[in-house]
Amino acid sequence: MRNENGAGGIDSTCAYTQLARGDARVEAQCRSELPLILFTLLCSASVGVVGAAIPLRLISSVSVWLPALCLVLVFVGMVASVVHLAKPLRAPTSLRNLASSWLSREILIVSAYWGSLAVWLYALVIGLSSVAVVLNLVSLALGICLVLAMARAYKVHAQPLWFGPESSWELFACSLGVGIPLALAFSGDALPVLITYVLACAAMLGAATLYMHADTHRALRVANPETPREHAALDRLNELVARRGRVLALLTLASFTCLLLAALALFVDYLSSSGLIVPCGVSVIAFYFARDRFYEMAVLCRPAVLRRMR
Repeated sequence: MRNENGAGGIDSTCAYTQLARGDARVEAQCRSELPLILFTLLCSASVGVVGAAIPLRLISSVSVWLPALCLVLVFVGMVASVVHLAKPLRAPTSLRNLASSWLSREILIVSAYWGSLAVWLYALVIGLSSVAVVLNLVSLALGICLVLAMARAYKVHAQPLWFGPESSWELFACSLGVGIPLALAFSGDALPVLITYVLACAAMLGAATLYMHADTHRALRVANPETPREHAALDRLNELVARRGRVLALLTLASFTCLLLAALALFVDYLSSSGLIVPCGVSVIAFYFARDRFYEMAVLCRPAVLRRMR
């Protein structure tokens, strides 16, 4: 339940009962995580674009718009992540803890990833196609490492709903449901329009399936709680069921829109793949809500403090 102030957590009656027993008081995290939502969403989407560029190259040449789009997505995500820090100007000092901190490793990997994207774009611009192929593969490898590092940074015992493999599955679902349709939308006429829309629909349905599988696996993992923290996590997951439904509904809408555009492509000759921008926008909104739901899963446990009442 949410309290009267709108903050996630347990109701006041339960809180006072726990205080009286001297138990731990469990509350939900209540703060804006917009910068981290943007960072994880945009970087994951860029990995999908990079991955889609490889099969597209086998069919036709890759447009410079694909690495350029990835550069913009990752740059915006990096800026948002730095702004989220309490002291943004000290961001480079985080690299001191590479041996022990996944956050430091994430910063190093995202920097290398952005650099590889920039070199890939430069190789395409000057016409070094063979070098561009290698840089495309390098960027994809770094992008996958980045997604895994982002997920690993949240794998802490204090947050039962973040501790499993579902975090990385949800990020890869974003790569699939946002990145691949974006790559198809910005690839021009590399593929017939009908096939473009069908592939985008398949990618979004695949993303919805992977996201649903991740959440089902998370629910099974915490189905038998043993500690107060795990009980709170299970209650919190049950509270967020409606938000999962909203994510899946939006992904279904985006997929259905792709199917409608595919049907329209059968009768309208001048329809282009740029029409994918609309379902792509719906998919972005869906995964924005998915990332927001992920951060809402956090719970904060603190010892109850008994105070003498006068």
